[in-house]
Amino acid sequence: MRPIALLLLLAALGCSDGPTAPDHYGDRLSLNVVPADPRPGESAHNIWLSFEPGLIGISGRIATPTPCYTLAAYRKLAGSELQVTIVATRAGNQSCPAAITQYDYSFVTDSPSCPHLTIWYHYEGAAWPDEKVSDQTWLCTAAASSAHAAGRLM
Repeated sequence: MRPIALLLLLAALGCSDGPTAPDHYGDRLSLNVVPADPRPGESAHNIWLSFEPGLIGISGRIATPTPCYTLAAYRKLAGSELQVTIVATRAGNQSCPAAITQYDYSFVTDSPSCPHLTIWYHYEGAAWPDEKVSDQTWLCTAAASSAHAAGRLM
């Protein structure tokens, strides 16, 4: 009976309502998401960063193939390397209009004092490829590492 119980447990875990990324994305972050009202000529890849020693605030915009996607953020930290992945997952099998939709998101995460940050967009259930939307290294000096720095990327 043990193999059947294990199969039932695995099946139940696979039927989650929320997006769950494989372990390789890292720890899940608390993400604020709001639908965006795109302006003509505005990119869906704008990223804004605010950096203080020990913390990074990240805000950005992501496009999805339809409005039927949910977003989650994950981070992996190894030494001074901080990798953030925004995962867009199709929500259920409901019928959706084929209309590219944009969302603004924001979150704060802890970080090393002089990080190398990469931000990836990953799309579950879509033929869209993974995108590296930011690759930023803070060059820190004694003065810079204690001062607040903010910048707009891409």
